[in-house]
Amino acid sequence: MLKFRIRTALIAMAVIAVLVFACVRITEYPRWRQRGANAIATLQERRPSNVPAKTWEIATNWALTAYANTCFSGGHVPLSELKAFVSEAEEELSGPVDLDSIDWVWGRLAETSPRSEEYVQRFQPEYRFHVYGEPSPVSLKHGIP
Repeated sequence: MLKFRIRTALIAMAVIAVLVFACVRITEYPRWRQRGANAIATLQERRPSNVPAKTWEIATNWALTAYANTCFSGGHVPLSELKAFVSEAEEELSGPVDLDSIDWVWGRLAETSPRSEEYVQRFQPEYRFHVYGEPSPVSLKHGIP
């Protein structure tokens, strides 16, 4: 009888440990994703004096959108790559920032996964058109130089 109780208790503890591990694992990606979003969102209130407010707003919104669309899930960007991106972004964006900082976000996002690289190739030209006035395939298609 005592062996049965011990065995039952050990099985119950093992099941609880597995459930706790699963809960931690399930919530880990959203926590890291939020940390990355927070790091990029800090840019919005840190506009350099030499960048017009509207340009900065557009640039930071593009960066947040690119991040949200690329680091959507573990199927898009693996957790290990998300962690690496977030750690690097927190460090890169902790000091003074400028448009090069936002360009860094785009470049680093492209390195997180093949899907992210495709996203950046597709949308970065539009970002650069709206922020820097560089021609993009879409603007050229519509006759906008």
